Amino acid sequence: MQIAEAEKNYKNKILNLFAYMEEIKMDVREKIIALVFDKYNLPDYQMGDIDEVADINIFEDLGFDSIQFVELIVKIENEFNIEFDDDVFIMENFTISNIVNIVNGMFVKNGGVDDGK
Repeated sequence: MQIAEAEKNYKNKILNLFAYMEEIKMDVREKIIALVFDKYNLPDYQMGDIDEVADINIFEDLGFDSIQFVELIVKIENEFNIEFDDDVFIMENFTISNIVNIVNGMFVKNGGVDDGK
């Protein structure tokens, strides 16, 4: 009986961890989208369209130039207390979703989120 209860508790902890990780991913995505749209006074987006917004290419669709891109990267680094590797600058497809995946990957690599709080 104790083994079954321990397994149940373990499964619940795993499920809670996955839920927490999904929440973090959403927070990261929403913050990055807000940084992109707020900083450059781009048209507002509806939260219901967040998946559509995530596929926007910041160069092709939003018309970012290299200076705006570097400014965005610095803002993201400051917001999340991270530092991008130089190879991020040679990526070809700069969608918001790709940037979010890089940031989330850095959190996993560094062992957690440091949201500055």
